Amino acid sequence: MKFDIRVSGKTIKSFSNLDAANVWRDGYQSMNPDKTVIVVKDYGKVGE
Repeated sequence: MKFDIRVSGKTIKSFSNLDAANVWRDGYQSMNPDKTVIVVKDYGKVGE
């Protein structure tokens, strides 16, 4: 399973580890407080 970092609705980075994704999100959010940054589970597309 992958975890995507999304900024203003667009995926900008993917991680295979939730903890790493959360750390990256927190760092990005602290440097860009005006942006919405979220971590979402990416289950992939059918056939991947």
